[in-house]
Formats: sequence, C-alpha cells, structure tokens
Amino acid sequence: MNPCCCMSLQRGTLIFAWIDACLSFLLLILYTMALIGGIMYDPTLDSDGQTITSSGTQVIITCILSIVSCVCQIFLALYLRRAAQTENQKALRLWIIFGIILLLIGAINSAQHLYWTLNLWSFLSATAGITYKTYEIIVVYSFRHEVTTSESSCGNDAESEGRNLHTKEDGADDPHQGNINNCDCV
Repeated sequence: MNPCCCMSLQRGTLIFAWIDACLSFLLLILYTMALIGGIMYDPTLDSDGQTITSSGTQVIITCILSIVSCVCQIFLALYLRRAAQTENQKALRLWIIFGIILLLIGAINSAQHLYWTLNLWSFLSATAGITYKTYEIIVVYSFRHEVTTSESSCGNDAESEGRNLHTKEDGADDPHQGNINNCDCV
C-alpha cells in the first residue's frame, strides 16, 4: 500500500526529508533572532525589572533549547535523505524510532501548551504538527517495508545468497538454474 499519492514511496520520503530540513532551518533562524533579541533586551527600560529579567532568562533558555532541537532536526532530515537514497533499511528503522520519540515529545509539549493557553490557533497548530509527523512516519515505514520486501524477494539476505550461489559442478553454466543475477528488482 502506497500512502503517497502520485509518487513513489522513495520520492515521498525524500520530499519529507527536504521539508523537514527547510522548516528546521527556518525555525533555526527564527529562534536565533529571538535569542539575540532576548540577550540584547534591557530590563531597566521597563518599570518592573525583576519579573522581566526572569522572563527574559526563560526566553533565552527556551531559545537555546529550541536551537539545539532545530540542529538535531536538520541532522535527522539529512540522515533520512541519505537513508532514502541508499535504501538502507536499518537507517530507516533508526529514523522511525527517533521520529516516534519526537512525535511523542511534540504531542506532550502541545498538550501542555494547550492546557495553559487554549485557543483555536494553538489547537490547529498542534494538530497540524502531530498530523504531519504521523503521516511522515507512516510514509517512511511503508518505504522501509517496501525496501525490506524487495530485498527478501530478490535474495539479498544471507541465507538465500548461500542457496543461490552455484559452482560448475552444481550446474552453474545451465541458464535454467536459479541465480541471484537473474533477479529483476526495481
């Protein structure tokens, strides 16, 4: 089953990797600008310096954590792109594990944010983010399943390679004998 409309699973996975990298890069720029603004903020210009200073420190810490998260997301997007190009099922499985962890963290963070500030915009943005990540994981999982089944049907696993290798004594010159070179995989 192909959850990507009008394209292959590999192409869909590559598109998700590029979208993740671009969004993370844009958020990295945004959080870097917020960090610079938080550092340059002068609390003495406000009448209540104590609450602003603690709030400013909270903004700086949040921005630093968000910048680290964006850098990790960029590396994960590049990792997914590489895994999709090389059709590496182990790398795809590792990305799926990290994707599920990020989905759970995002869902918990969104639920906490919705608990404190319940409005329509927060609800829609949280729902869109969770839906996007869930769909991305489904596409990558389907692509990994496609890669796994194509490898096993072509005899690329160790057991079938041992069964399909023939010597001259076994009749390797016979064109009707099974051979791993006769596999037509896409």
